[in-house]
Amino acid sequence: MKKNISLVFTLIFLVLNVACNKDDLSKITDIVIKASKKNVLVDEPIRFIAMGDNGRDVTNETVFYVNDEKIEGHVFSPSQAGIIKVKGIYKGVESNVLQISVKTPTGYTQKVLVEDYTGVWCGYCPRVAYAIEQIKANPDFGEKMIPVAIHLFSHNDPFTCADGTALKDAFNINGLPQGRINKTNVWTAPQPDHLDDVYNFIGGDAPLGIAINSAVTDGNIDVSVRVGFAQDFNHLGLVIYLLEDGLIHDQTNYTSYFGGAYTLQNFEHNDVLRKVYTDILGDPIPASQSVANHIYTFTLNAPLPTNVVHTDRLKLVVFVVDKTTNEAINVQSVHLGENQSFD
Repeated sequence: MKKNISLVFTLIFLVLNVACNKDDLSKITDIVIKASKKNVLVDEPIRFIAMGDNGRDVTNETVFYVNDEKIEGHVFSPSQAGIIKVKGIYKGVESNVLQISVKTPTGYTQKVLVEDYTGVWCGYCPRVAYAIEQIKANPDFGEKMIPVAIHLFSHNDPFTCADGTALKDAFNINGLPQGRINKTNVWTAPQPDHLDDVYNFIGGDAPLGIAINSAVTDGNIDVSVRVGFAQDFNHLGLVIYLLEDGLIHDQTNYTSYFGGAYTLQNFEHNDVLRKVYTDILGDPIPASQSVANHIYTFTLNAPLPTNVVHTDRLKLVVFVVDKTTNEAINVQSVHLGENQSFD
């Protein structure tokens, strides 16, 4: 009988010990919060989630603070424009701090520029091209993402250009692949599992809009760009890229994408940078022209570059940058020879 009682107590001790060890292993010592959007309009709801470092969703047990003021629940609608700071606290554990941009409605659509620094010789680069194709196919975001493929480092890559090399040097691009969002934001994991990194920059109204009229005559392009402003700006620059679609060349591939072959034969390269018609960091827009409710006009007449293969598959990408940070504020695209109004 005593042996049985001893055995029972031993079993109870073991169960409790295992349970305690399990609790210790699952204890949360850090939390990370995320927001449904990083750019929103006034009165647009933002949803927050909180994840513990053990992988558990603790959103409903986390208290969220906006600009150090406690909110109810995990959904918040900002009442005025500006930058808000958000943090969460779960059982005394404080999260990272998010910064979210809140804007007033302007009527201009916020689009995103995605630059894919790549090469036909780069085996891991197809994952970026595949991710961009997935975004293009998204009915909600595809038309608001404007990609540019910048081929680098020669290795007999026929699509390199001097302007691409200049961009590489200006933005310290050392290894490939590398994706950049609005020029200065590194797409840390440019692949299909991390499309939200791009989607977070799309949405709501933009503080400025871009319209483009274009024509091609006897090998020259005529371009008229209009930039409309919903607020006052200083230190802006205008950049104009020429891109080409439908360029065929074998692509080295170390990924499982596009069928997974080591060499993607006769691969179609799209959105390839052929020429930058302005300073690569932007031609200055006068401060007197970048004021609210004003439209600035820029005109360009220039020859097509000699490296163009398909004159019927060209398009222009026009964007405005903050010249103090080099970040793109908004971007627009049009097929060369066509027009794009403000949207």
